[in-house]
Amino acid sequence: MRSRALLSVAVVAVCGLVAVAATTGRGAVAPRSHGDEISGTVSVVDAAARTFVLRDAQGKTTRVAWTDATKVLGGTLTAGEAAVVRYMVKNGRSVATSVKITSNHRR
Repeated sequence: MRSRALLSVAVVAVCGLVAVAATTGRGAVAPRSHGDEISGTVSVVDAAARTFVLRDAQGKTTRVAWTDATKVLGGTLTAGEAAVVRYMVKNGRSVATSVKITSNHRR
């Protein structure tokens, strides 16, 4: 019985040391990123593919997909609208988490 009690104490001690070793020396853990943000003008919308192209001020274009979970605020996603897009990269694709329309483009 005594050896069994000592074994239990040893297991608890080792687990404690492992926990301390795993958390020391790391510093603060960075908060998880909720994606990146880009802004620009919507140049193309492909509703069938559920994608749009955003052109930034430097002329760089980014193809972004959207899902049922994507929140569109401030208007309708149409070509010519200025927008701020929050997105995450999933399986190599930029997927919008939110789109905030910042202009009221009228044709």
